[in-house]
Amino acid sequence: MDLSSDMSGEILEISLTAKRPVRDLMKIADRFAGNNDTEGLYDIDVALTGLFVDYIRKGTGDEFDALTDDLYAFLDSAKGDRLKSFKEGEKYFVRWEYLIDFTRIVLEKYDPDMTARFIASRKHGKKLMQLLLENYDGIRVKDLAEELGISNQQLAKLLREFEDHDLIIREKVKKMTLVHLDFMGRVYMSEKEEPPASGIMESSEIETLKQRWAANPFPDEYHDFPLKGGSFKQCF
Repeated sequence: MDLSSDMSGEILEISLTAKRPVRDLMKIADRFAGNNDTEGLYDIDVALTGLFVDYIRKGTGDEFDALTDDLYAFLDSAKGDRLKSFKEGEKYFVRWEYLIDFTRIVLEKYDPDMTARFIASRKHGKKLMQLLLENYDGIRVKDLAEELGISNQQLAKLLREFEDHDLIIREKVKKMTLVHLDFMGRVYMSEKEEPPASGIMESSEIETLKQRWAANPFPDEYHDFPLKGGSFKQCF
């Protein structure tokens, strides 16, 4: 029996309004695992990843702690064993283990105040980040140097420093190199651009988000977490 078609709205509403969303989502995940419902597990995975990104942007330490505690409690139980008992379920078990690890990495690495100080300390830092935000899919090195009004040698040094702080990444595409924001850079710029949260969402806002989720359930940008030897995308 496929339960997922009737549960998508409930999953999203839990993600947006529940006090301990991961704990409640894991209850639903166990039902999906018991029915080998891989579509439902996919929806749970989307919700967990969305919570992870949302907490990075505007969450608290307590919310991160609750996420890791509740997810770990599920994985380290008979329910987690049930999830691992079939091939697709084992894939999600491993993904959610990675999510716990990524959460710990982020808590150790991301400091918005330190990031702001670093960017401000570099002569072209603020303009570089703004240009990369405006050119979200990447901008050529040559064009970036022209926009900043600096030499290629100066730009190379600047980019190395920002790469060391996980703010930008250079990517070879055919015969050119594109520069775009890396995970930490996107988190910082998103946090900088977004207005403060206004509390619990109204039901009309939840309906709008449900429609957006249905149209685009798993944005690619959730996958790009930088990891030694690979990326969040490669883990998925």
